[in-house]
Amino acid sequence: MRKSIILAGALCAIAATFVMSGAAREQASETPVTTSFADPPRLSPAPDSEPILRSMPIYVSGSKMRLRAGPGTSYRRLHAFDRGARLAFGGERRGKWMRVTDAGSGLDGWMHGNFLSEQRPASMRRDKLRSAANAQRTDSELRRALIRRSIAAYPGPCACPYHVDRIGNRCGRRSAHTRVGGHEPLCFERDVTDAMLSRLH
Repeated sequence: MRKSIILAGALCAIAATFVMSGAAREQASETPVTTSFADPPRLSPAPDSEPILRSMPIYVSGSKMRLRAGPGTSYRRLHAFDRGARLAFGGERRGKWMRVTDAGSGLDGWMHGNFLSEQRPASMRRDKLRSAANAQRTDSELRRALIRRSIAAYPGPCACPYHVDRIGNRCGRRSAHTRVGGHEPLCFERDVTDAMLSRLH
């Protein structure tokens, strides 16, 4: 009888162990499994495949150059630009023809590249420098400069009354300035008119 009781208790303990282990397996299967992933890398936007063309200044190097509606002489003429005119070039080309724009009038068209230059024509630069230099000179200095130029252009020694001839005599009334007709050289500041000065400014 006592052995039966001991055997029954052992069986109950074994059964309880199996029940507990089964419950643990069920709880483990119901527990959600979480996996940690790193944030995906951020991709930087791809650069534009085509660069943005910015307009650049360009100058007409020929005289009376024609702006046309298309890249060729068969296209309609839009306008004619003088030498030194400043245009804007956006980078578009068709052979030797370049598409340009005049900011002042808004005209947009084509001109042959042989008559366009990135540098301002030399004569235009000289005129600009000459104007700046003349603006800094006084009227009296400009008058004297005109007098010297006028005397240098006279072919003989007696341009003005205060000059001397080839044998050393004072020209006086024999000078071209005193004689009526023929050359009329500038000898005194009063000979230089305001209109002459205005052409130098």
